[in-house]
Amino acid sequence: MTSAKSTWIDDLRNNARMQFETLEYPNFRYGLTIRMDYSDLKTEHLEKLKDQSNIEFKNTDGINILPLKKALHSHNNILQQHLTKLMPEQHKFAQLHRMLFECMVIHVPKNKTLGKPLIINRNGGIHHLFIIAESPITIIETRESCNSKNKSRSLQSLVSNATEIIVKNNATVNFISIQKYDNSTFHFDYKNALTEPNTAMNWIDFCLGSAFTHSTIASTLQGQGSSSDIKTIFFGDKEQRFDVGAHIIHAAPHTHGNIATKGVLNDKSKNIYRGLIKIKQNAPSSMGYQKEDVLMLSIDAEADSIPQLEIDNNDVKCSHAATTTHVDDERLFYLMARGLNKKSATKMFVQGFLNPFIEQITDEKIVEEIKEHIAERLE
Repeated sequence: MTSAKSTWIDDLRNNARMQFETLEYPNFRYGLTIRMDYSDLKTEHLEKLKDQSNIEFKNTDGINILPLKKALHSHNNILQQHLTKLMPEQHKFAQLHRMLFECMVIHVPKNKTLGKPLIINRNGGIHHLFIIAESPITIIETRESCNSKNKSRSLQSLVSNATEIIVKNNATVNFISIQKYDNSTFHFDYKNALTEPNTAMNWIDFCLGSAFTHSTIASTLQGQGSSSDIKTIFFGDKEQRFDVGAHIIHAAPHTHGNIATKGVLNDKSKNIYRGLIKIKQNAPSSMGYQKEDVLMLSIDAEADSIPQLEIDNNDVKCSHAATTTHVDDERLFYLMARGLNKKSATKMFVQGFLNPFIEQITDEKIVEEIKEHIAERLE
């Protein structure tokens, strides 16, 4: 006999299937001239895609981690209220995710002091994390391809990940994600958070791999005095494409939001940045800021920035900025005059550009892995 707790999950999946069959494939077009192409993704029979995800957890002391089926018994109400609700509705790939996802629920109970970050390794498939944080926690997530030797672009290369976080009263969540999929992977990623009063949601997102990535990080500041900081770092070479979004919605008074994006593009790689600070009418005394800086290492690379401000309250402070620059010839000359060749000087320049974000990670091993990964790709 089907329980009431599982019926709403079935309804969610069935509704997603109907939406998936109705919705057209997105064209990722923004305005008249800005477009991200993913036409080399094989879209035949996507609805038959099976989950191939693998997930591992480390440093789990004091944290409850449950598969969805078990979590429905202990957290049914909050799951029914929020699960996949923060993801976009009119998006074919988001509905595909709702149809097929496997979900793990992470609950950080009240009054817990965690000595180490929770480490999550997840690879491939269509996977969902739903996190309920009632105490402060730092989470470091790594994503790599199951088979790094697979270079053919096939149906099995589609990866869809989603992370939803409910930040409860007075908690702080730091979520650090490092994505290093191989160049056969088409990656769709949805990160969303909802904050209660006096909380903080901080994201650091490293987008380094994949052939194509469509990713959005969104924080909805629903509690008074809550804040969110979104830092995104991308590094592209060859023909990589990154369609990256960062959104902060101010829906309560005295909320603070900050978006900072840094990227490096080489060869024929391309990036589109979609930034949004939205301050609603019921959010006076709020502050929002966004900035994107892109460093171009090739004249064939392409970067487009689409920063947006939507402000419905006069009692706020809000601004945005975007810059696109090439490696400074004078600085390269300065470094080369001190014995470095051009390649080594360029590496040092790129490292100096990205290090302020990279070194915010407290795990020294992960910091070194990221630096080595970028250095290898500059060879």
